[in-house]
Amino acid sequence: MSKETKITKEIDPRFSKVFNDPKFKEIPKKIKKVEINDERFQKMFTDKSFNDKLDYDEYGRSISNLKLLIDLSNL
Repeated sequence: MSKETKITKEIDPRFSKVFNDPKFKEIPKKIKKVEINDERFQKMFTDKSFNDKLDYDEYGRSISNLKLLIDLSNL
């Protein structure tokens, strides 16, 4: 715990339940991790059409066009 949570814990008794109740504890990564054992999804890990590289940003603009615009603006 950080110093801030210790201070809050001592100062405000209204929130003491949050620090002691198991509902509010963080879930360990070992339990939180999802394992995909279904045959239907195995192609997703081997096929090249499924890649991590994004071609578009969050607004739907092509990333390659944005890089070109950024390079031109630096001239």
